[in-house]
Amino acid sequence: MIALMLLAFYAPFSHAPHVTTAKLKCADCHTAPAKFGEDVKYPAVAKCALCHPQIDRATKIPAGRQFQLRDFVYFDHRNHLMNAVACEDCHGAQAGNDATKMSFCQPCHVKTKAPARCNTCHDTR
Repeated sequence: MIALMLLAFYAPFSHAPHVTTAKLKCADCHTAPAKFGEDVKYPAVAKCALCHPQIDRATKIPAGRQFQLRDFVYFDHRNHLMNAVACEDCHGAQAGNDATKMSFCQPCHVKTKAPARCNTCHDTR
């Protein structure tokens, strides 16, 4: 039983059952950044325990990024959220899209006439 619980904690996280079965929205678990440039926050274990009572609220669940931006790329979730870009627009319905590539972002910036200069996303120093 302990091995099964450890596997559940250390296995890659899947958004699929949370989105398709539980019908959760991104904001049900993740909090929007309070300041420009901050990351979207991972949910607290206590929030997970609301639906998963078997999880000890003191447990530290390692949260790891599925996708990582390069060091020279600047991205601001808050700016996108304030401009009515839904999480699903970039991350997909089950948060599986790799939205860290310029080829992914640029067509949307062109289509929506969003800023698309190099220094919009790239540190040009």
